[in-house]
Amino acid sequence: MFKKINIEEFNENPFTLFKKDYALLTAGTLDHHNTMTVGWGALGVLWRKCIAIAYVKPCRYTYEFTNESDFFVFAWFDENDKNKEILKVCGTKSGRDINKDEICGLTPFELDGGIGYEEARLLIVCEKIYQDDFNENDFLDDTYSEIYKDGMLHRRYIGKIVGIYVKE
Repeated sequence: MFKKINIEEFNENPFTLFKKDYALLTAGTLDHHNTMTVGWGALGVLWRKCIAIAYVKPCRYTYEFTNESDFFVFAWFDENDKNKEILKVCGTKSGRDINKDEICGLTPFELDGGIGYEEARLLIVCEKIYQDDFNENDFLDDTYSEIYKDGMLHRRYIGKIVGIYVKE
């Protein structure tokens, strides 16, 4: 169903992936996980490793899972009405209140230590290697006042990419 590719074969535009396509960010175990829609993220190289960065606010249920897990996974989907609805539900509803997998018809499976979805077109599995919280004193422009009116800043999770999978 999915083919693991070498990082050198990866040719997606990260700006499009995060800013236009959005992704699901999932952490936890097969029996106990949560996912949420994200429009922020980064792909690159840091500390001589190919990495991905996820950002999660403490109020999100996925925050607990990402903190406790050694792995997190980004999943991207083909653009169609069903997948737009999946992204909408997973971005506006809490896993504390509903079973997102069941409501959205998602099929989770274990993959390289993380949780992927069979319905995705692209999966990036990351092993957490660093995390920290944004600090309002570190902002050098008005981004803080524009984005963080509630005062609740994101936690940044940096993960070493351990697998990139494309749907066959």
